[in-house]
Amino acid sequence: MNRSFELNKAKLDYIFIQDYSGKTPEYITKINEYERESCVKFYGLTTEHIDEPNRVIPESEAISAKALRYRTDWSSLPYMTPKFAYDISTMPLGCFGSVTFPALQFALWTHPKRIYLVGCDCTTAGYAYDSKFKNFLIPESIIQAYREFKKFAGRYYPDIEIVSINPVGLKGLFTDMYQ
Repeated sequence: MNRSFELNKAKLDYIFIQDYSGKTPEYITKINEYERESCVKFYGLTTEHIDEPNRVIPESEAISAKALRYRTDWSSLPYMTPKFAYDISTMPLGCFGSVTFPALQFALWTHPKRIYLVGCDCTTAGYAYDSKFKNFLIPESIIQAYREFKKFAGRYYPDIEIVSINPVGLKGLFTDMYQ
């Protein structure tokens, strides 16, 4: 998700992004060019219209990246209640304020044996790539979304193990692993 392609030594198979705000043209170019022939990119579109020019990744960028589009709901609107999608072919992916959740719904849909959560949005202490840049998300609302995700995954995908690596806010919610 997002800048993970810049931090990861291993080649990624998939990249999810959905929010154009705060992104520089250089960042979008880097992600568009990253592993062009082998990495599948997913660029999200919100289901509602927000008259904000930097909200949606331009179609020209999605075309340049050969990215697949997906629909997502948006949790910060008073009339929108996000929901996790058990059928990602027909439903928007539940956003809950973070690209993590659409990526997790996709991961569940592919039915792996386990999912590893590494460096997810549960602290305002900063990001792995820049500790000075503070996360604007409210950790308790994101942690609550993870609680809902755990219930959802347990109901529709009970055989998939979810492992949280070095958890902070998610400690005790999934299988914890420390490295």
